Amino acid sequence: MVYLGCLLRQEPIRVGDIWRWARSGQMPFLGAIDLIPQDWRDRLPGWAQKAMLTRYARFEGSELHTAVTDLMLGYREHYELVFPKLPIAPLLLIWIRDLALPAEVYHYAQELCSRLGLIFTFPTRENQNRGPIKALKHSSIDIPDVLLTVSVIVAAKYLYPLDGVERFPLDEKDPLTLRMDWTAWEAEFQKLETKVRTRIDYEKLDPEEIWSMSKEEVHAYMDWLQESQIEQNPKYETSIDLLFPLRDVQPPRVVKDMGEEEILARSRRIQATATRIEPRPRAASEEGVYRLGDLHQCFKEVKELEGPAKRLYEVTAEMAGLTLEDLVKAVYNMEKMMVGWQKREKHRREGPMEI
Repeated sequence: MVYLGCLLRQEPIRVGDIWRWARSGQMPFLGAIDLIPQDWRDRLPGWAQKAMLTRYARFEGSELHTAVTDLMLGYREHYELVFPKLPIAPLLLIWIRDLALPAEVYHYAQELCSRLGLIFTFPTRENQNRGPIKALKHSSIDIPDVLLTVSVIVAAKYLYPLDGVERFPLDEKDPLTLRMDWTAWEAEFQKLETKVRTRIDYEKLDPEEIWSMSKEEVHAYMDWLQESQIEQNPKYETSIDLLFPLRDVQPPRVVKDMGEEEILARSRRIQATATRIEPRPRAASEEGVYRLGDLHQCFKEVKELEGPAKRLYEVTAEMAGLTLEDLVKAVYNMEKMMVGWQKREKHRREGPMEI
């Protein structure tokens, strides 16, 4: 609801921003029960307390995107309410800044969606000739926020490949005249923690897992036991209970985002490592010479990721509030759409074969 409110106001807020704020304690979600006075909590039935005990809820990514999809579908089907288009310009600038990418990604990310007939309102594929919208099976790429995220990744991979294959620009306008140093990019982002520690599903823990826990994880586990398994009511305390008082459960530590100056400084350091490549005009023989878009590298599964590509996907997934698996799948789906569009364009330009 907070995200949809921001969308109605055209605030440049990503689902991943809200997901990160909730996980880090900057928004009252995982620690919402701490805001309720103790005397109020004592009057609540057990099921109500458990429902509000979200501190240990599974919140690993993609849950908010699923909730956004459900809400948008509900408002559309029951009230004919269509949410406005994403504020593309500021959101793209935020993505380029946060990922320290060249400015050329701004144009190509939008151009890519335009060529594929994708729009930045839910559902993003409605304007394609695929029959009634109810016949479509909605996926993550139908969520505008996910589509924008994926378009940035695909555009960056297309313009500045991560596979190490040498490609040559045709002229001064060719994006390949600028070559990113992905090794330097990876080194900068290696300093980040790409993922907040996954909240353990405590109810399914076995003794071996508990035995191998770190000191911090044991404290978190005991806090969960105290909050969710032990009934605390001063009226019914026994003399034994008074001999072993329980300590107050401490709220999770608030983790703050990087400052604006730190993000910009990181981006400047990475951009300074880029190199310029001299154009190589098309020759009579192009054998062994690769151009923009040649040998585009796609990843269908997480296990295929390695090196800077893996780091790029991990960092983007964390910023977008998606699981790594869901991001890989969404990017791969768009790349398949791009390959299909290229085949259709080639067929259209060549025309039907003469008999």
